[in-house]
Amino acid sequence: MLFERYGQVDTVKLINDRETGRQRGFGFVDMPSAEAQAVIAALNHYDMDGGNPRIDEALERAPRPPRSGGCRG
Repeated sequence: MLFERYGQVDTVKLINDRETGRQRGFGFVDMPSAEAQAVIAALNHYDMDGGNPRIDEALERAPRPPRSGGCRG
């Protein structure tokens, strides 16, 4: 794996669409912080088979507001 060149990769999770099961084009790689920073510096917008992926640190998602009590059918 490309990221392993820069350090220990703990986990990899590719995200799939719930309805179709097809990959959504992004994922998460979990690795130690210092090594992750090296990956970000080296590979952000790296030419990967004609694509230029954005590689950055994942941030916690802001809490969602409560849903209204509407009916789903």
